Amino acid sequence: MTNLKIAIVAPVYTAKSTWGPVTVIRNIVKFLKNKGHNFIIYAANAVSPNRLATLPSKEYIDGVLVKRYKTLLSIASYRFTPSMFKDLMRDNFDVVHAHCARSFQLNLAALVSKLRNKPLIVSAHGTLASYVGGANLSRALRCLHRVHNFALKLTLDQAQVCTALSELEARQFLQIFKAPKDKIVVIPNGVDPSLYLKLPPEGIFRDKYGIKDDRKIILYIGRINKVKGIDFLIRAFSYLINEMKCDKAVLVIAGPDDGYLHEAKSLSHSLGVGEKVVFTGFLTEYDKICAYVDSTVVVHPESFNVTLIAPLEAAASGKPIILSSGNYLSKIAERAGFGFSVPYGDIEVMAKLLQKILSEQNLAKSMGAKGREFVLGNLSWSAIAEKYEEIYLTAARIGMHG
Repeated sequence: MTNLKIAIVAPVYTAKSTWGPVTVIRNIVKFLKNKGHNFIIYAANAVSPNRLATLPSKEYIDGVLVKRYKTLLSIASYRFTPSMFKDLMRDNFDVVHAHCARSFQLNLAALVSKLRNKPLIVSAHGTLASYVGGANLSRALRCLHRVHNFALKLTLDQAQVCTALSELEARQFLQIFKAPKDKIVVIPNGVDPSLYLKLPPEGIFRDKYGIKDDRKIILYIGRINKVKGIDFLIRAFSYLINEMKCDKAVLVIAGPDDGYLHEAKSLSHSLGVGEKVVFTGFLTEYDKICAYVDSTVVVHPESFNVTLIAPLEAAASGKPIILSSGNYLSKIAERAGFGFSVPYGDIEVMAKLLQKILSEQNLAKSMGAKGREFVLGNLSWSAIAEKYEEIYLTAARIGMHG
């Protein structure tokens, strides 16, 4: 069997989404479609895990059919889309690849896999332990989370392969859900080298947003959501400006609002740095790369994440990165010499590292060069997509003879 028909099942899929799982799916589909494989994508009618929307029930994105389904009930970001079941039972495919562990769509995909005897691939995308600790959850949601763990265990038992984005996520499969070790395959996120081999000239992003040439840009790119640690970054930036008197710095927060934009703007104004914080909204792929090119340092302050993509893009653009120490990429970046790790919430340490990179031009260039070499040499989406292709082909062969 050479060319496969693959069902991709996910909570969200839109053309402009910057959500990590959508980026992964988009690149798997992009590279494997060119090799002759066929895809159908099934998703809820939503623009992010936290925001429903009215989108076309069917549309083609980059030549791939996307089917979307109405949410009948929502508990937190767990969206029930039962009408998806009919199409998954009827449509023709060889393998089903379900994304995001904490989703009704993944549980439904597992059921269809069992009923139709189709091989199931599961990619958790950092959601296995996303509520561990439950600091921001009510008691009722923590209870529901524990109940869902039982359903998720059954789902993972049904899977032929579970892909982990890092060794940290692989340990979560093993320790939290007792998944067999031989079922887990580590496949990291990556970048498309073709987008970064020839970078745009400096100044395009600055000109578009009116940022003076003598200002040094601290950049965050991602969803504007409270869990992303944006408040931590704004507070550290305020300390840098007000306490350390680094008045040439500008903070750019780029990405779509995911429920926290108003609070983020209010916080920056309350701390006296509102005039030095630029909120751009959604950026196209080209504008995003232009933002990387014009930045001095890129920060991803989220407390815990095993799925980061934006810092890899920043490194591919030749920029140093700062990450919270709970992010799996922080240790990789430190070992390879292209990033720093900060304890989450330590405003003073974050501010001092920002000042160090902003003031030491040679350090920033050296770290940026190391990051660019590391990412472009080791983490291309084309190579990563081929790893998924190998999993699909193996799963389909086993399915045919199973």
